Amino acid sequence: MLDVAPSRPGERAFVAAASGLCESHGQLFVVADDEHTLAVFPAHGSAPGVRHLLLRPDAQDHSPMPKKHKPDLEAICLLPNGDLLALPSGSAPNRQAGAIISLHEGRPVVPSRAVDFTPLFERLREETGQLNLEGAAVLGQSLWLAQRGNNATASALFEIDLRRFGGDEVPASAFRRAVPLNLGDIDGIPLTPTDLCALDDGRLAVSAVCEDTADAYLDGPCSAAALAVLEPGHPVLHRLEELDPVFKVEGLLVRPDGVVWMVCDADDPARAAPLLEGRLD
Repeated sequence: MLDVAPSRPGERAFVAAASGLCESHGQLFVVADDEHTLAVFPAHGSAPGVRHLLLRPDAQDHSPMPKKHKPDLEAICLLPNGDLLALPSGSAPNRQAGAIISLHEGRPVVPSRAVDFTPLFERLREETGQLNLEGAAVLGQSLWLAQRGNNATASALFEIDLRRFGGDEVPASAFRRAVPLNLGDIDGIPLTPTDLCALDDGRLAVSAVCEDTADAYLDGPCSAAALAVLEPGHPVLHRLEELDPVFKVEGLLVRPDGVVWMVCDADDPARAAPLLEGRLD
């Protein structure tokens, strides 16, 4: 479970709505869609994690946030220079602020650098009816983003030029292309992507869930989950495996040895989110 050692009054002793996962320097880095923080856990052992401030340090009591105030950090990935990128969903006007976090010997350097994704997200909205980004992965000089669809909106992959990430704002010109993403459906509910992970062979691993909703803002019941592997530019599925039992997986990490780690949204602010381990052979 994603237990955290509290460091200030009122801080929750766990991460509840884990939404993104990556690894560096023998540590796991987790963002949650209802916090402005980065939680760091040892990659081995069961010691509790530690939170580090990312956004709005004035709002960090870590009590459950009302939905309209959530920053909605949905993904985290490692940039080519070794920094971490925390990405918001863009599903509402207050969900367009991300962060770039430098690391020093594996520890986050505070404060992080705030990044305004508004210009880029305005361009991405031209490609989809309801913007809802939930996954990010780096391949070469491309940042691939997973647009999570729903019952009314198709899913897609967006390719972004990392060479345009230089300042505190990501320009619309960083957009390269959109690629349709169809993961199929289970019992009539579409599988929609919740995270991406770059594999060593240039392919992408994708976590996906069936959530019965037609809205990018409102949640629905999660009835199924799966892992897929595909080529990002030509997203024909190489494989698709359903997860049993079903968890609402929102963060994905596939290590070179085939070990898979996944973090989940417990859908309950009073419950710790789980960290799942599996294998992709």
